[in-house]
Amino acid sequence: MKRVRCLAVWLAVLAAALAPAWLRAEPKLYVLLAGDTQEPKLGRAIQNSLSYAGDAFWAHVPERQLVVRTVPHDDVTPRGILAAIGRYQPGSDDAFVFFWIGHGAHDLQGHFLDMPGRGRLHRREIVAAMQARQPRLVVVVTDSCNVFLPGGPPLAAFKVISPQRVSPLFDELFFKSRGLVNVNSSTEGQVSRINQGGGFFAQALAYPPYPKAQQIGVLWRLAKSPMGWTSLFQEVDRGVETLYRGASIDVAGKQKIRVWDLPASATGSTKPPRPKPPDRPDRGSRFGVVATDNGGDGVRVVELYRGYPGTRVVEIGTGTQMSLEPGDVILSVNGQAIRSLDDYWNFVKGSARTMELVVRDSRHPHPQRHFRVELRY
Repeated sequence: MKRVRCLAVWLAVLAAALAPAWLRAEPKLYVLLAGDTQEPKLGRAIQNSLSYAGDAFWAHVPERQLVVRTVPHDDVTPRGILAAIGRYQPGSDDAFVFFWIGHGAHDLQGHFLDMPGRGRLHRREIVAAMQARQPRLVVVVTDSCNVFLPGGPPLAAFKVISPQRVSPLFDELFFKSRGLVNVNSSTEGQVSRINQGGGFFAQALAYPPYPKAQQIGVLWRLAKSPMGWTSLFQEVDRGVETLYRGASIDVAGKQKIRVWDLPASATGSTKPPRPKPPDRPDRGSRFGVVATDNGGDGVRVVELYRGYPGTRVVEIGTGTQMSLEPGDVILSVNGQAIRSLDDYWNFVKGSARTMELVVRDSRHPHPQRHFRVELRY
């Protein structure tokens, strides 16, 4: 009888050793997607980006190893996103990914996700909340800035079939890496472009192979090619440049991917490249006024950072100090007419410390008002 029991035990051990890998305990990939899908002008484009970002994971990681959730719109608040992170329970051998597309900026505390009317969520809070779950790998990738451009119609659903095995690229990135990935689509002082298909960064990263697609995202196009995180983002950067050229936008001012942290991978060290230091990145915005295109007639103010120079401009002639307000239209900076959002950013960036501007204020009897303001640096 003892021999029978021993034989049964050895057979069980042998069966476990020879079992296919997918029958054994496998590491999982947990993905949390979030974006302001109800944003009046960008909502559809944001929804497009979230949809194909999720599809990229479903198409390259078996369903048994994958958990993907999207934060409901009503919960897209700092508290709601942190709560969604807290509901995940990754194991010590699992990977945990957070992807955001929407507004963002930086202040003295660093980069943050901006949810107008609902608050700010600094990425350091996201990283801390995810690392507190103690997974093997934390990935924070955001496609964000303060630019406003029209969205397009929703994309048709992309048919995704769960694979039997993890694709080589996803295996290298998400199952063989350990540590922290912390990346945004643009560096300090820059805007991130978006069009009907979604964010340029999101498209270069994850746009699916639709017929006649201008560009297929790296996660699809190179799914069979294992590479580390540094190589991945170099490919994404080239994809963003292609989209700039396709939109006839000067690539000299192209957004640069901001890398805070990258981990080592199975193919070797992938230390992040040192980005060109931005102009005084520790000081944040010079003016603190977020604006949107206004059809070639200046830019329209949509948000002001509390305590920044935009809240204390001085009217030339009367000496009255006041704050700009959402809805005001900035027509010129230092005598230079503003025709686009790029004009606005470049004129403010290139201004001397003292800046003059002409603003159209529909609430005032004399709608065109001249102001002087002292920038922060």
